[in-house]
Amino acid sequence: MALVTLSVYDIKHAENARISSAVTSLNTLTRNALNVGGIFHGGVEVFGDEWSFGYCPEGSGVYRCNPRMNPMYEYRESVPLGVTSLSPARASAAVAALRAQWRGSDYEVLERNCNHFCEALCEALGCEGPPEWLNAFANNANKARGAYQSAVSGVESAYESAVSGVAGAWAWLAS
Repeated sequence: MALVTLSVYDIKHAENARISSAVTSLNTLTRNALNVGGIFHGGVEVFGDEWSFGYCPEGSGVYRCNPRMNPMYEYRESVPLGVTSLSPARASAAVAALRAQWRGSDYEVLERNCNHFCEALCEALGCEGPPEWLNAFANNANKARGAYQSAVSGVESAYESAVSGVAGAWAWLAS
């Protein structure tokens, strides 16, 4: 048995400190003051290793780092996720299985990101999943994108029906 902990990071921009500062400020407002989430990176710590997921052109996007020390992000907080009953060997096997399923080239910011990976790893470990606020921004943006695409499809369909109806009426009038 081992404790499982979520490490939450602010996204940082490698070349622009002002962008990093703006994201941190936004996350402070949306996470701390409004409790609605933000733009975060997540990693799951179990048996002394932190596991995360990110884009890479080839191979698995799953990678290991020292807990709370991911060099690509700014550590914000830890969230306890309970306990896994898996042994270290079984937890390692669960991570290996996920490494095969989570290819780096399949990374998608709204549908298959680091926080979705955290959810999958927690499920494999049999512990509580990350809190909803962790990935709320991506999930809500994805819903908005789906609603937009549905609306566009509906407008296109209505337009095609109207054109077809006008063409049919014109043909009837011409005959």
